[in-house]
Amino acid sequence: MSTQTSSIRSPAKRGSAKFWVIGTIVVVLLAGVRVTSFGPSPGQKAKYESTRIFVRTDMAKAFDAYRQDMGELASTQEGLSALLQTPKGKNAKWHGPYLNTPTNRLPLDAWDESYIYRQPGTHNPAGYDLFSKGPDRIGGTGDDIGNW
Repeated sequence: MSTQTSSIRSPAKRGSAKFWVIGTIVVVLLAGVRVTSFGPSPGQKAKYESTRIFVRTDMAKAFDAYRQDMGELASTQEGLSALLQTPKGKNAKWHGPYLNTPTNRLPLDAWDESYIYRQPGTHNPAGYDLFSKGPDRIGGTGDDIGNW
């Protein structure tokens, strides 16, 4: 008498396999949602990139032109306003405005905050620091966008 093993699984085993497959799919989906929720949104990435380009390109050109005419950088006290208006006592050398803005006002960053200017800089002691406080709007944190 030969014994044959059945290739048909018992109902309990079939249910376990289905549960395992469904459970695996749910875990993978939840992991994907969790990973994407921690990264910056595409809108935040665009804001970050446009601010980075503005600080490192547009503002750098404006300060280079200012330094070429004035022979020095604007002081921290004179600030970014020196790019738009003649600093007191410096009429003879100033040939600005060095920054073109539609409103003739200082631009704000992508989060509607003022840019921070320091001369001499902490990161650039021989030059200046210019930065946005970034999306968290707090200076000195890891998301600051600066010229360093």
